[in-house]
Amino acid sequence: MITITKTVTTKYKVSTVSRNFLVLNENNRKTRPGAFGAFKCFICDQSLGTGDRLEIIETDKGQKVVCKQCAKDIEKKLEEGNDE
Repeated sequence: MITITKTVTTKYKVSTVSRNFLVLNENNRKTRPGAFGAFKCFICDQSLGTGDRLEIIETDKGQKVVCKQCAKDIEKKLEEGNDE
């Protein structure tokens, strides 16, 4: 049997960062179990737990939830005008 692995790369253009959008709590988990990207950072895949602040980035493909560090990094790149 032959196995083929295909990797697709998608580029997202980030326009803004919304810091401290929401503090994740147990009520969020119960009422919206599938929301917020299953409670993981869109960029680094870090799990977000109770008490963590959700940060939102606006992309050309919609809003994405990111962790505090990734939001900080993206915000810095936007301020520098770095569009990598």
